[in-house]
Amino acid sequence: MAKHTPGPWHIEEHGIYVKNRVWVSADRVRVAVVDQEYIGGEPAALSIANARLIAAAPGLLAACEGDNEMEDIYLRELQRIAGPDATLSDEAQSRLHQLRQQRYAAIAKAKGG
Repeated sequence: MAKHTPGPWHIEEHGIYVKNRVWVSADRVRVAVVDQEYIGGEPAALSIANARLIAAAPGLLAACEGDNEMEDIYLRELQRIAGPDATLSDEAQSRLHQLRQQRYAAIAKAKGG
């Protein structure tokens, strides 16, 4: 499977509006074109909001991967400082598990898995 175009990605500064079309680029490579059909409201604003979310994707992916690593480090440090039997509350463990599962799902989706 191919890797994604490395970030950072950005919204092209020139020619942002062409029939509600916004380009997302990375180092002179067009990564995505966002079109928005007019169904009421402000189509240009929707196109820009969608393009911003797409442009943030490489950073969001890196943050998810980094959070998984940091969580592991945090839990090892907790046991190092408080002792090998130290644990988090059931509520904290449940929430950490939920968040980790969401990150794994997001990472898998981003990587085509």
